[in-house]
Amino acid sequence: MKLDPTLSQYVLITTLSYVIVTLSTPVIIFVALERRLLDEPDDFRKLHAVRTPNLGGVAIFCAFAFSLALFDTDRQWSSWNYLFASSLILFATGLKDDLVGLVPLKKFAAQLAAALIVVYYAGVRITDLHGLLGLHELPDWASMILSITGIIFLTNAYNLIDGIDGLAGGLGLLAFSFFGAYFASHFQVGMAYVAFTMVGALLGFLRFNISPARIFMGDTGSLLIGFLVAVLAIRFAESGALRSLAHNGFGTASNLLLVVSVIIIPVFDTLRVFFNRISHGQSPFKADRNHVHHLLLDLGLSHTQASMTLLSVNILFMSIAYAMTGQNPTWGILLMFLLAAVFLQGVKYLLKRKSDMAAKKVIRLFYQKDKQQKNIDQLPVPEDITANFKSAAGSLPVKSNLSEGKNNY
Repeated sequence: MKLDPTLSQYVLITTLSYVIVTLSTPVIIFVALERRLLDEPDDFRKLHAVRTPNLGGVAIFCAFAFSLALFDTDRQWSSWNYLFASSLILFATGLKDDLVGLVPLKKFAAQLAAALIVVYYAGVRITDLHGLLGLHELPDWASMILSITGIIFLTNAYNLIDGIDGLAGGLGLLAFSFFGAYFASHFQVGMAYVAFTMVGALLGFLRFNISPARIFMGDTGSLLIGFLVAVLAIRFAESGALRSLAHNGFGTASNLLLVVSVIIIPVFDTLRVFFNRISHGQSPFKADRNHVHHLLLDLGLSHTQASMTLLSVNILFMSIAYAMTGQNPTWGILLMFLLAAVFLQGVKYLLKRKSDMAAKKVIRLFYQKDKQQKNIDQLPVPEDITANFKSAAGSLPVKSNLSEGKNNY
């Protein structure tokens, strides 16, 4: 489909991806239910009440692959084949993990291979920090290590944030919408295609994933989302298109600040959870209920309310970052993490207050019940009841082997 890169093409590729996911997801749900390919609930971390299919990522990947192939993406982005090869590796890895399970080491090996392909062959790498932490142009070896580490970390961050209905899909939709609008406005058509394809796919998927979810994306979807967000984030950070907005030389570096604001929720939560697990002598990949979305649920929010809260916070951070465009990004990024920590502490404070109020309510009910019991014990016994009781007791046979002060129960 060789058309000029116009707005209509972006609308078409988004719509096509949306339709593919919308039509294929009910079929995947039916097959998963028939074959019992379901995610089992538990009382610890998996909060869904019924067994639910977790192969939504299959529909997302199919929409991603078919739409980009149909729109001749390699003509607009010469490295598209490497991106597809890496995505295929993660798709196969996620699918196996969703179906039969996979040890973390094998998942890490697949992520490393995918990151190596796009960094080495496609040239998706961070080459310059533009003054961030006092660093500028990076040597090749440092550029490759930083880029590979960043891609793997962000891939896992979106995988780990996928804990409640609509959250990972919503955060991914927000990120791809931002990158799509940016790349389209700056005529970087191939990357805009990738972003808008995922926008359509996630819009279609969220129809079935909003609470109560009929299907989960599973690792098949979350690994793909995190990987593609990481690739587009690096390409965005390397772009100098925001230079015109700067007045003091921080134009390109401001892109780093915007990138951090887009991915702040999964990145901050993953860093915090990893640090907590390691500090307690546990594996950083050990499952628990310490993620920020779990805390919001414990606060009494529904899945939809918790997801919308985190999406709203993410949008607020992006607005703050955009307002700081042209400023030194070091302070801006520190501010992002400080605000994220303040938000988390606010949630913990409300959670503690709720716990304290619940404890006080239990204590109050206990004392009220105890007081009522004491009042009942202190009530005088009517004489006629006492007489009847003594009369009935006197008519009962008495065993000689019963000693005084012992009951017969």
